[in-house]
Amino acid sequence: MLREILTEMKLMRSLLLSTVMLMTVFTVQAQQNYGIAYQAVARDADGDALEFATLDVRFTLTDAVAGAAVWTETHNGVMTDEFGLINLTIGSVEGGSGLPSVDWADGGFEFQVEVNSGNGFESFGSLAVTSVPVALYASSAPEPTADSLASVTAQEAADRAAADAAHDSAISTNATSIAANSASSASNAAAIASNDTDIATNATAVADEAAARAAADAAHDSAISTNATSIAANSASSASNAAAIASNDTDIAANVAAIAAETAARTVANDALVLAVAMNDAAIASNDTEIAANVAGVASNDTDIATNATAIAAETAARTATDSDLQDQIDNLPSSVPSISAIVEDMLDPIQEGAGLNSDGTYHTNTTTTYIGTATSLVSADELLDAALAAVQADVDANEAAALDARTAIQEDVNHNETATNEDRPEIKE
Repeated sequence: MLREILTEMKLMRSLLLSTVMLMTVFTVQAQQNYGIAYQAVARDADGDALEFATLDVRFTLTDAVAGAAVWTETHNGVMTDEFGLINLTIGSVEGGSGLPSVDWADGGFEFQVEVNSGNGFESFGSLAVTSVPVALYASSAPEPTADSLASVTAQEAADRAAADAAHDSAISTNATSIAANSASSASNAAAIASNDTDIATNATAVADEAAARAAADAAHDSAISTNATSIAANSASSASNAAAIASNDTDIAANVAAIAAETAARTVANDALVLAVAMNDAAIASNDTEIAANVAGVASNDTDIATNATAIAAETAARTATDSDLQDQIDNLPSSVPSISAIVEDMLDPIQEGAGLNSDGTYHTNTTTTYIGTATSLVSADELLDAALAAVQADVDANEAAALDARTAIQEDVNHNETATNEDRPEIKE
């Protein structure tokens, strides 16, 4: 007779499949179908409950020790509720002939759970059955009777007798092994005798080795004698080498004398070179004096040019002022003036003589030092002045070119002297 729930088995698991995650609880039910209540929550990959989804769930009870399936059933079309929850009974599909027929007394069972969400069944892992559902085991367990206890006792006695027989057999086997070991000991004795023979053989080999060593020592003595002869020959060679060394000493002395002579000749040559350098230095100093004179001449020319330029500028300014004043007076003459030319002539008379003009407009030679005495007219005086300025500029250009040529020649002479000094006097170069 089944009682109300005698035990409760809770198997909790949370696995994330491609589309389903289930959390399960198993509970033994008291109905006549001997089922196990199963409850789970189906979730998608994001962990959200699957509402009103249709799933197929397959349970397989396996013997963990044997690794074989002992029972299986599939629940098709299981519908989740608005919370993603499903409720079903393991064993309800197979009915009363399913789970009660399992021999729960052996233990070591586990449930394999598989779920099909539309892409085929996928493993949901295994759930070990750590405690046997009492109601299921009670339905198949035999009633304990006195006869069964006698049977158990008889079986125990039979098992004990079998164990004793096994022990006797093991003892007999051990005796056989001891006999075999005795035979092995005899074999070991023979091996020891063989080893003694080998030792005697080794002793003979050692004696042979000693004889060979003596022969080798004799050969070494002969080689030592030969080496002594070679040493004597080397001594003779050493005497010959001493003669060669003495000859080398003579050659070295000759080389030393030659080096001294070369040093003396080099000293004379260096002294001559020093004298030549001194002469070059004097020439360079003379060139420097000439360069300084040229520079002074150029400076004097520059001064004359500046003076001439100042005079030309003053003359130009005076002419410009006079022409401007004259033009103003002409522009401001009243119409009643009888003769403009007479007035202009009267105005020019006081100043034209200073410019080389007579009062009648003719030109006369002005002997003042600030004027050009060879001019025959104002145009001639202007042309002569331009020619003088051009001559001064040409002289300045010629002086500058000559100074540049002199500098270049002096620099070339200095470079030549320095090159000759460095090549002929290595001690000066250093």
